[in-house]
Amino acid sequence: NVIAVGKTHRHNDDLSPPETADGSNTHFSTSNQYQTGTLDVFVNGILYATDIDYSEDSDRRGYTFFTAPPPHAVLQHRYLIEKE
Repeated sequence: NVIAVGKTHRHNDDLSPPETADGSNTHFSTSNQYQTGTLDVFVNGILYATDIDYSEDSDRRGYTFFTAPPPHAVLQHRYLIEKE
């Protein structure tokens, strides 16, 4: 038997934001609140860098690109969700 003490986590089950890349939208959301520092964002399969390409939203429910992704870009994300 495994006993966890303190917070545990699980991976997200949403693979992409509900918003679509249209060339002007810079804000995209996640279905769950993520642990700070665990968000990875991919554009057309390329891993983007936090604080260079995008920033995590302060409520940890989305992210904002500094430059809008191109229209029809494939956006994906992964992150860890805290569980009590």
